[in-house]
Amino acid sequence: MQKPKGTRDLDPESMDVRRNVEEAMRTHCEFWGFEEVETPTFEHLELFTLKSGEEIVDEIYAFKDKSERELALRPEITASVMRFFGEELRARSKPLKLYYFSNCFRYEQPQKGRYREFWQFGTETIGGDSVKTSAETIALACSILSSLGLEFDVHIGHLGVVRGVLESEGVVGGDQDRLMSLIDKGDVDEISGFLDGLSVSSECKELVFELIGLVGDGREVVSQASGVLESYGFDEVGGAGLVELESTLGYLESYGNFDYTVDLGIARGLEYYTGTVFEIYIPGLGAQNQVCGGGEYSIPQLMGSDQFSTGFAFGFDRVVEAIEHQGIDLDLKPGLMAYVVPVSDEFRDEAVGVLGRMRDSFPADIDMTGRGIGDQLSYVDSVGARFAVIIGEREVENGTLSLKDMESGEQVELDVDEAIDKIRREYEVLLN
Repeated sequence: MQKPKGTRDLDPESMDVRRNVEEAMRTHCEFWGFEEVETPTFEHLELFTLKSGEEIVDEIYAFKDKSERELALRPEITASVMRFFGEELRARSKPLKLYYFSNCFRYEQPQKGRYREFWQFGTETIGGDSVKTSAETIALACSILSSLGLEFDVHIGHLGVVRGVLESEGVVGGDQDRLMSLIDKGDVDEISGFLDGLSVSSECKELVFELIGLVGDGREVVSQASGVLESYGFDEVGGAGLVELESTLGYLESYGNFDYTVDLGIARGLEYYTGTVFEIYIPGLGAQNQVCGGGEYSIPQLMGSDQFSTGFAFGFDRVVEAIEHQGIDLDLKPGLMAYVVPVSDEFRDEAVGVLGRMRDSFPADIDMTGRGIGDQLSYVDSVGARFAVIIGEREVENGTLSLKDMESGEQVELDVDEAIDKIRREYEVLLN
């Protein structure tokens, strides 16, 4: 029987890499003051249509349960976290810093870098100053990728610039959201055609194209955008977003030397984003090169009208793929350190007793087949265990263990405590 299309099997080596990446992400978040939350795998369908619109139903796994309730497998985590916040966490002190790591599901055409079941790792900072939280959110995402040794590109923008211009021309609500979605997709012809259908001035149309085409190094682009707004007479309506963006960049630089590009064409494509937004790309991954996206947003129906959040989500599978693509050799945890080899079943009780002591300090295993000592040693070599721990009549009588180093071939007989201590020291060296 074949696995469902768009899902994957993962071998032990792949799982080692994934666990290493997950641990790095968790450690970063906890060191930065975030707490983990977890939400259900399925939610009421209304939660996701409320956040993303009815059109999302065609892109997700939606179904009715036995009580005819409309449910859905979560296509992302943000809506669930905001629902959780609104129901149970609202009274907690702000800012509230949360992180999550969970699987998600989307009914879309599987392709390289896109799966029907995939994993997201993300954060949400609810409350706080928008400039400061935006800077820290971007810095955290960059710090995580840097710790993994990845090369990446960060693009930062601010939705208030283009939205301010559109609002001044009466483009609000659904029309504005539709246009921002087209800008996010980057289809110039569709953007132009949609603007032609709106009652906007030619100056507004030209200005929108100039703004979303501004991409470059930091403060220089902010200065250019300010000049463009002023030249078209829109500096008052779009300038506030630029001021906030410049302040965010200033705070971001205090976190360290992060290279970034200012890109006013970032729109994120979802109406709930309100201020600073960002995306992170990994060179060489092709069409699916975006591994992270986020920014400042508000979902009043879930959070209340008095709250906003700033967050990001990593496409976890793409981050792992990027590590493999860039040939990064992560410091993976050691595998089996010891394999206990009883010479015969007569010594199995003693062998299991030694195994239990070893497992208190390092990974260890024992034969489960009743094989002879020669076949056991061959198996030890095939699974890559560092030491074979041989227990026979002489070892039991002397209170010792015969310790064979599978790398060097050297074999010594040591006191049980000495043998365990030797393996433990080797394990600690590999860990560090």
